[in-house]
Amino acid sequence: MGIIQGYINDIVYSEVILGFLRAQTQLSSKRIREKLPSINMDYEDLRDLFSIFINLPSHSGNDIFQIMNIYHLMPHDALIAASCKQYGLNKIVTNDSDFSRVNFLEIINQPIKEQ
Repeated sequence: MGIIQGYINDIVYSEVILGFLRAQTQLSSKRIREKLPSINMDYEDLRDLFSIFINLPSHSGNDIFQIMNIYHLMPHDALIAASCKQYGLNKIVTNDSDFSRVNFLEIINQPIKEQ
């Protein structure tokens, strides 16, 4: 088995950080926004996690509208799919079934078993 390289874009950063904040605080996104100045979180684990990925700048521009329309995706998911298309990436690790409608992506959502 070879080495697997992972890629993320700024939308993925944003979604992971928000998910982390929601899990750690047990607050809704709206309540997090209200309390953000007083939330004292240690983000070192997230920084370590993000460091294993290559960050891809997204320059999808108007392509987002086409991807939203063709695959019926919300804007954030369309930007993720557009980044994959832009960089020729055809596999995505996700539990989001919306990506199953994107015909140029293969969903990988099974945990990798160590040997």
